[in-house]
Amino acid sequence: MTGHVMTATDAGGERLAERTVSAAPTLGEAAEFGAGHRTDYVSVRPGHDDSTLYGRDATGAWSVLVVDAPAAAVVEIRRRHDALRRPETGWDRDPHDGDPFAHAHTRSNGCACPARATRTRATRPRADP
Repeated sequence: MTGHVMTATDAGGERLAERTVSAAPTLGEAAEFGAGHRTDYVSVRPGHDDSTLYGRDATGAWSVLVVDAPAAAVVEIRRRHDALRRPETGWDRDPHDGDPFAHAHTRSNGCACPARATRTRATRPRADP
């Protein structure tokens, strides 16, 4: 029986904590381990070089990001996942000049909805007589 090394890491891959378990952890166990160390990523290595990476998204939900991947792939997936869960620098909710959605109304929950619904009619191209 081989042990599984569970590692809590930050977005850059720095190891914050490590624990060896006898069986592969469930998603809930990996999430609990990551949350307990205040991090968004947990990798699990089952005695060989490939790892499974668990991650927490911006809403706080944990998921499996990749299964049995080489270290280089895990690093890249963690980097991309972290970039996707953060808004771009300078991002805001204010409309800008030339913004085609400036007419949209932004609700208090941040949802941009059209100011009024419009109905469009699909047209077919006319055949030449």
